[in-house]
Amino acid sequence: MPTPTTTRTRLALLFCLVAGTAQAQSGGIGKDGYELFIQCSARHSAFNEGVCLGYLGGAIDTLLLATETPAFCLPEGTALAAVQEAYVAAFDSRSVTRGTDAADAVLAVLAAAYPCPPPESE
Repeated sequence: MPTPTTTRTRLALLFCLVAGTAQAQSGGIGKDGYELFIQCSARHSAFNEGVCLGYLGGAIDTLLLATETPAFCLPEGTALAAVQEAYVAAFDSRSVTRGTDAADAVLAVLAAAYPCPPPESE
């Protein structure tokens, strides 16, 4: 039976391979944060919304599995639609700017929208 660390490593590697394959086909290195913003803003397009929610969900899963102490604390039961709204709001308010890599933008939005409580002192 694989250890939790081995499983996390495999999942992170799988995510990177899938993302890398998609980027190799499009010619870019990493998804652009503004492009993801456009897709997350396109409520009238099921395809774009699906890409947005899929990217956000995959990024959240990867960040939670790949780090011992995540930079964000997503409350139990938080819907991806709420994360999508936070992502769009961050670009609308210019707290995340054009030219930011999508992975960096997602992490910044998650850390700002869902901060972890300060550690309790003993």
